[in-house]
Amino acid sequence: MANVLFPKVGTGIPGLDEIIDGGFSKNNIIALSGSTGSGRTTFATQFLVNGALQYKEPGLYLSFDEPKFSIFSNMTSFGWDLPKMEREKQVVFIEYPHNELLSFVEQESQILELVDTLGVERVVFDSINPLADLVERDMRRQHLQKMVNILRKWGATTVVTADDMVPPDPNIPRTSCGIETLTDGYIHLGWLRNGMTRQRTLEVVKLRGAAHQHDMYPCVINSNGFSIGQIKSKKQVRRRR
Repeated sequence: MANVLFPKVGTGIPGLDEIIDGGFSKNNIIALSGSTGSGRTTFATQFLVNGALQYKEPGLYLSFDEPKFSIFSNMTSFGWDLPKMEREKQVVFIEYPHNELLSFVEQESQILELVDTLGVERVVFDSINPLADLVERDMRRQHLQKMVNILRKWGATTVVTADDMVPPDPNIPRTSCGIETLTDGYIHLGWLRNGMTRQRTLEVVKLRGAAHQHDMYPCVINSNGFSIGQIKSKKQVRRRR
């Protein structure tokens, strides 16, 4: 039975809800990291698109890396008509070029008003790295905590993308800026070498309030978007334990 204090929201990513106890806890903030080409933008966009289409939850996409027209163009191959969704206020996109990053904090009250007016329930913050790089490393955690506090005030289920640490930690995935230590969950998108090919993978590193599985799962990106395969049933997990 679902926990009424912490209701779940479907992620819109086929296969993911099965391994995270039914979805993300509503209003949680989830860090999502991976290397170049791992599928972060596709995952994040799909979270908003299916959130609007399947769950009737309006979304907001804040882009700090890529211009809006580029996201719109790259996502057409999945059949997502993002310009139409924006016109209908299902998903709103706001871009911040690098020379305007500081204006995000200055406009926070205006964005909060937009969130309230549109009834935004899902947010994508892509990516946190340009904002993290605005301050010296010894001030970064304090700066990121301020960003997380702003996002929490919006009361939306949020995915924050970040770059992987380079070189990677051999023991556990980490982001280059440390945002995963401040969020409610952390999902890592990676690669496994299989002979002459590479297999996309997804790992749920942490997810507060969820009895999530800890395996590394194979993923694909095809014409339908991002999905996860080979999910173990709960019976299989209990038997393994």
